[in-house]
Amino acid sequence: VLARLANQFWIRSSYSSYIRFLRGCRNPQKAQQKVLSSILQKNSSSEYGRRHQFYAIKDYPDFAQALPVIDYSDINTEIQRCASGESGVLVSEQISRFEETSGSNSHARLIPYTASLSQEFDRAIATWIYSLWNEHPEAMTGRSYWSLSPATKEVRTTVGGIPIGSSDDTEYFAFFTRWLLKHVMAIHPGLAKIRNPDEFYMKTLQQLLCREDLSLISIWSPTFFIRLDERLRHLFPELIESVRPKITAKRYNFLRGITAEATWKMIWPQLSLCSCWSHASSAGFLPRLKERLGDVDIQGKGLISTEGIVSVPIRSDLDPVAAIPSHFLEGRDTQTADIVPLQAWKINRQYEVIL
Repeated sequence: VLARLANQFWIRSSYSSYIRFLRGCRNPQKAQQKVLSSILQKNSSSEYGRRHQFYAIKDYPDFAQALPVIDYSDINTEIQRCASGESGVLVSEQISRFEETSGSNSHARLIPYTASLSQEFDRAIATWIYSLWNEHPEAMTGRSYWSLSPATKEVRTTVGGIPIGSSDDTEYFAFFTRWLLKHVMAIHPGLAKIRNPDEFYMKTLQQLLCREDLSLISIWSPTFFIRLDERLRHLFPELIESVRPKITAKRYNFLRGITAEATWKMIWPQLSLCSCWSHASSAGFLPRLKERLGDVDIQGKGLISTEGIVSVPIRSDLDPVAAIPSHFLEGRDTQTADIVPLQAWKINRQYEVIL
């Protein structure tokens, strides 16, 4: 009952972000200018903002001229200063933590997280949640299994005492969304930080089996689900006995009557949707995913990275749509190498996204 109420509250609170998104799609130039102006205004007092005269930038042409495209190495010194505890270097806001990513190369990079960035994530997630409910209302009736970051990732601190990583996956979001997630999640979010893979998979599956009302799975990669499923098949009898004290006799007898070859839909009858990557290299794993899920819809995720959410799924018959009201997005045309703002992107052209 608590999960259902939290889901309903989440859906209703997401409506305003959804409407804002639709309005942004009608006038992407205006929406993107609003995002850009907000970023420049908030950070004009930072050292970086003063150096590039954020206060004097009025529109996109001003921005493009004042701030040429850079890569991580160009601000690595500033990032290290932030990590050492200096404030007001790259951003005016306080940096709450860093997330580590390898990006497109093998070198570890620290991505600073602020309250504003969490709010930008929130706006994109809220748009997705409301769209998901529009198309798959049954997926928002029970508990959800969310896995946002790779398991066994160690949490550390910088020399300045700022956390690298998070204690659980909900810290990607602002406070209100974290509160809602903790009421709808099927497992404790802190499990993602268990460093031993065997322990992680065991405890994850134990907590999932205790949830009869699992209705939504939201993961990053289908290969992650396949590994989780393999552990489920291999340990199924042992898992059932290990959760016996925590479940009802009815649930226990139900699980005892299921073979290890059963689909996830058979084990969790309320399961309605699995959201995961479905494009590029992930597409080849979808047949196996469908086989193990059973009669469960699969929704392709948009482009989500540690740095930001580039696109979100809106309708099952469309590709994911750019997260217009969340981040300021540019693209490098792969044919011409021109840098163009989001509103100038063309159909059937490929762009390297610039955040």
